[in-house]
Amino acid sequence: MAGAIRIALFSTVCTLVMSGAAWAHGGLLEVPSEWPTLEIALESAQDGETIVLDAGVYVAEERINPLDSLTAGPVCNDLLDLTITGAGPGRSIIDLGDHHHGFLVSGVTVSLTFRNLTLRGHGASLITALAGVFNVHLENCVLECEPGVVTAVRAVNGGNAVTSCTIVGTGTGTALDMPSLYTTVENSVFVGFDAFSSDPIQTADFCAFHQIVAPAPAGVGNLVADPLFADAATDDFRLRSTRGRVDGVLWVSDPVSSPLIDAANPYATVGAEAWPHGGRRNIGAFGGTWEASLSPTTCRSLECGDCDSSGSVDILDALLTAQISAGFVSPPPLASDQFDSCNATGLSSPDQAATVDILDALAIARSAVGGDALVCCR
Repeated sequence: MAGAIRIALFSTVCTLVMSGAAWAHGGLLEVPSEWPTLEIALESAQDGETIVLDAGVYVAEERINPLDSLTAGPVCNDLLDLTITGAGPGRSIIDLGDHHHGFLVSGVTVSLTFRNLTLRGHGASLITALAGVFNVHLENCVLECEPGVVTAVRAVNGGNAVTSCTIVGTGTGTALDMPSLYTTVENSVFVGFDAFSSDPIQTADFCAFHQIVAPAPAGVGNLVADPLFADAATDDFRLRSTRGRVDGVLWVSDPVSSPLIDAANPYATVGAEAWPHGGRRNIGAFGGTWEASLSPTTCRSLECGDCDSSGSVDILDALLTAQISAGFVSPPPLASDQFDSCNATGLSSPDQAATVDILDALAIARSAVGGDALVCCR
């Protein structure tokens, strides 16, 4: 009997230990609550997992790249698929110091995604992806190049993606040193480099460029303009807005608005951007997030409420708006004139929702029978 009890207890303990190990490797590796450092999490990560960095500054430990004996910070080696995500750019910060390779990706790595992070440093590069690495993706990241950086991201192979990022240099070097083959760059802003890319045929779409010596790349919807960061000197790369922007935990307003607000690809979702968001994502690292700066909306009365574009506001406009709000009619794209006309508000009962809803139908109906004047905001 005693032997049976011991066997049962041993079996129970083994089950608990194995369950704990499975929990620790259940897809998320949280730093530092479960794993004390980013480096330990990287050494423990398995294919398909996600490393989650809490808000804070993570000072990179020094590693040596055996291929060239140069220093590196964190190393991702031989993982087919890994994501490293944070609490948001400017909130989860990987400080790469003067490590030559910055964040080193080596071995056979098929996909590595950086998301919602700031990476900063003053080595030769912030991210280095060697010959066996493909598909380095950056999403909603700030890459802050301090003096000494030659290129923000260096990758031997193509297949990379830079989406909704803010990449800032010191006036020299190259933002991206990677082949253009299967590489996409979109909804991002580049400031302070000799050149945007080492590959002369690399294109970019719906991006902004400022203080770049070489001509802006070919592409659709690109801007050459001062992004009007909140305060680049203190590493605050949010966009100024007359309507409102995040400053720490508060919302503040500015005397001017950034031209990057509502300037990203119109087919990209606005994500978690707060209303008013203009129905279009902002360019840069905070685009599509709750920290996106607000749209400097303007209001108009011309054609407001004329949902069916008939030339007058009547009860048929209210009916069409009600049908749209109930889902019987597909709503028009957010940026279209028809949406601006259907998304009407009565002056006495403002409705600032970002969708056409029943309150818009009621406002148009009241106006059609001689009630409140209408205002449409975009």
